[in-house]
Amino acid sequence: MIRLTLVGFGGYGRHLSRRILELSADLGCRLVAAADTRLDTLIEEADHLRRHDVTLYGDAFKMFKDLRGACDAVYIAAGIPAHDPLAVAAANALSDVYAMGGEPQVALAVC
Repeated sequence: MIRLTLVGFGGYGRHLSRRILELSADLGCRLVAAADTRLDTLIEEADHLRRHDVTLYGDAFKMFKDLRGACDAVYIAAGIPAHDPLAVAAANALSDVYAMGGEPQVALAVC
């Protein structure tokens, strides 16, 4: 089972987190943690994620540090300007980083 973390669970990340939770058994993954700088204002989504035993962070960099060795992949659904520092931090905490294009732009780090 792939242990997945998500950066950004408002906006696009909200829909993504719900699809991951819905399809996790079929995808062979589990959303173990999610981070968003707007944690205090994303109350409804935070409550939804907590009901699914997802650990929440207001700081993705702290999440990476805390979960070193305890997650397998990071999906970055934050704003595009944040992708570079987040991908570098994810790579330092995990291993390899694979950048993927699309609309919106996303980055994925996998160890």
